[in-house]
Amino acid sequence: MSTAPAYIPTHGSLAERVTEWFRANPDEELNRFDIATKFGVLQSAVSKDLQWACLEGSIEYVPSRAKGQGVFRLTRPAVTAPATTTTEEPALQLATPDLVFSISPQRQLQVSFFVPGRADPQMVLAAMLTAAAQAIGNNS
Repeated sequence: MSTAPAYIPTHGSLAERVTEWFRANPDEELNRFDIATKFGVLQSAVSKDLQWACLEGSIEYVPSRAKGQGVFRLTRPAVTAPATTTTEEPALQLATPDLVFSISPQRQLQVSFFVPGRADPQMVLAAMLTAAAQAIGNNS
């Protein structure tokens, strides 16, 4: 059990305002442009300002195949697939607009990420693998 305190967004912050808006409108979804327009913030700041609320689980980011076209929404309970289907839901999934981590029930990790135009994809992957190996080594 974690002893870390639960995430509480700063009063008046974008994370608090967006979370409250989604609680009042639970069936709605907003992309970064919608949030920037509705809450009067820069579109480029939306993902960063909402990352902790996503990681904490108040809201979730649902990625799209088109870069940057995903949506934020109130976190929804996981839907269990019927026993007759072969489709497997991830045991754990964390997503931001540029990065998705999924862990299958068989403990297999799948990572999808966007590499900015000037970044070297091999260097980004090497850095991610190094960080993951260190985290696994520290928790063994």
